[in-house]
Amino acid sequence: MDNFKPLPKKMFFAIFDLNWPSRPFLRPNFKGVMNKLAQYIQDSRAELKKVVWPSKKETRNHTLMVIGISLAVAAFLGLVDYGLNLLLKLFIR
Repeated sequence: MDNFKPLPKKMFFAIFDLNWPSRPFLRPNFKGVMNKLAQYIQDSRAELKKVVWPSKKETRNHTLMVIGISLAVAAFLGLVDYGLNLLLKLFIR
């Protein structure tokens, strides 16, 4: 704990709002922060109510499409890798 340094006095007073009037812009405005947080949550809930969620069938179809495309890309890259590996072996011999 030799590296422990206490907060400077001015910073301590600014953080904990202990009547340090020379720099009031450093004091946190907890009421304003809480109001902004509450407004953010209300706005987020309102936006989520506007979302048109996909049906179970659409979700399943899109999931299967992603899996199929992923497997096709994996197979293609595997074939390219195998072909380049064979080509490299020809040059090394």
